[in-house]
Amino acid sequence: MSSNAAESFNAWIVDCRSLPITRMVDMLRIKLMNMFVMRRTDSVAAINRSGRRIDEFVDYYFHVTAFCKFYEEAIHPIPTSMRLEYENSANSDILTPPTKRQPGRPKKRRIRSRGEQVRMIRCGRCGKLGNHNKKTCKESLV
Repeated sequence: MSSNAAESFNAWIVDCRSLPITRMVDMLRIKLMNMFVMRRTDSVAAINRSGRRIDEFVDYYFHVTAFCKFYEEAIHPIPTSMRLEYENSANSDILTPPTKRQPGRPKKRRIRSRGEQVRMIRCGRCGKLGNHNKKTCKESLV
């Protein structure tokens, strides 16, 4: 069983996976924003070709009149809320938690889907059926 959506997403993020998490998230955000911009540009071009006005396609929620209506009444803060004050909060640095590098070589291959079956192969050295080959065989030969 394979999931084309998962495999497509994994192929889409393959160049981001080796980055640190903050840079990876930022790069994915940029990729998504570029995709949205491309869709918006195509939509605007299609609307212009049809001869209609763009503001006909904008939802009422985004109009200035709706914005003014939403904020007609005052928004009052909650009177019982407690505000925590930290000592030297402007000068203190937030440190990352201590981490230990996991043993072994980092995985760089494709991430398998949840229900994907592992194909069994026959080792050329020991002849057993399994998930190893001649190069990775650990069986002793007699």
